Amino acid sequence: MASQSRHCHWQVYTGADGSFTLFEDDGETLDYKKPGGAAVRKTNFTWSDSSKTLSWTAAGTPSSGIAYKTLEAVFFAAGAAAPSRSASTTIGEKGSVKMP
Repeated sequence: MASQSRHCHWQVYTGADGSFTLFEDDGETLDYKKPGGAAVRKTNFTWSDSSKTLSWTAAGTPSSGIAYKTLEAVFFAAGAAAPSRSASTTIGEKGSVKMP
């Protein structure tokens, strides 16, 4: 399957540190569970509330060849009149965006 570019949007609700892991596989099978199965890209995201920074590290390539290439973060802060947005950012092996 040919490589395709995908864009993702993350909503970050400020007020505490947080983290999550995004797993990208072929999106069709459970082959990633089999020994030696489909390749997976794993991206670990971490929000630091004190520095107002969303950081990530990524490793691997999904077997489909389709992976998120760019992201935009939308930040929701208590008491803010409206959310703020980061610029569109390339997701490489590692990176970060700060809350504007």
